[in-house]
Amino acid sequence: MAAAVGETRAEQQLPMKSFFDAGVVVASASDYPVVNPAYPLIGIQKGVIRRRPGSTEPVHGAAECVTVEQMIEATTLNEAYQLLCDDRLGSIAIGKEADLVVLGTDITTCDPEQIQDAPVHATMVGGKWVYTCK
Repeated sequence: MAAAVGETRAEQQLPMKSFFDAGVVVASASDYPVVNPAYPLIGIQKGVIRRRPGSTEPVHGAAECVTVEQMIEATTLNEAYQLLCDDRLGSIAIGKEADLVVLGTDITTCDPEQIQDAPVHATMVGGKWVYTCK
């Protein structure tokens, strides 16, 4: 990142902790980095460690690292809020659409460098299981 924008700007990019601390509703999309297929666990990991998974590059803006819980909120409820559909998506509640994943690792307690490696055991969309690991 610093090679593209310089050290000073790299340190100031994506001040997520500052946003959370200020009460901003922070949303994190699952399509960054832009790859196919989109994989939200990479975005969650990047918000926590502030560098590309597997990278040894220096951490820029280390004071802006956020918690796994904050990134889960940004990727679920806050993303639904941003899209104006938090009344039916973003959290698990009676009457909502029941889109969820079951992970084989507790990403709130594992090594943050390993979040992207959490195995997906099952996926539910609209209350129906669309994928289950055998």
